[in-house]
Amino acid sequence: QMFAFTNHWMANIQHVNEERKSHLHATIYIRIKNKEGLYKWIMVQFVDSIADENGNVLYGLTLLTDISHVKKEGPAMMSILDTQHETCQHFFCSDGQTLFQSNEVLPAISPRELEVLAYLATGRSSKQIASELNIATKTVDNHRQRMLQKTNSKSTGELVSFAIKAGYI
Repeated sequence: QMFAFTNHWMANIQHVNEERKSHLHATIYIRIKNKEGLYKWIMVQFVDSIADENGNVLYGLTLLTDISHVKKEGPAMMSILDTQHETCQHFFCSDGQTLFQSNEVLPAISPRELEVLAYLATGRSSKQIASELNIATKTVDNHRQRMLQKTNSKSTGELVSFAIKAGYI
């Protein structure tokens, strides 16, 4: 499944121009067995890549995060977040080769809300986020409240959990 998701992402991203690439973010959520034989949920984020003159990816930088404390069950999936069009596509793979896309409609979260969300996921306070983004604390709180409403979340922890499961972060 990991290879099916990665191949799909690489095959599609190489045909996208550089300006457009900066708006597309792929994340894979998959269970992997560790050396002790225990399964862990891992989030694989494709952060950046280096391509040759034909656009073929030569090297890629990925970030692996253990999210077992947040994600306990569900199928392996890949999300492709498009911050320009404020959409998020979900892909699933049941046979290790064929991908199918979910028709689920997710709430539109703005690029600035995504920035705030990323900081919330690290446990930062509104004041810390405001300082990092050079905006008012009240603005951070407004972004948080809008995201809580959009996702029908009751707390910041629930919002972050939703964001991870939905592929926003």
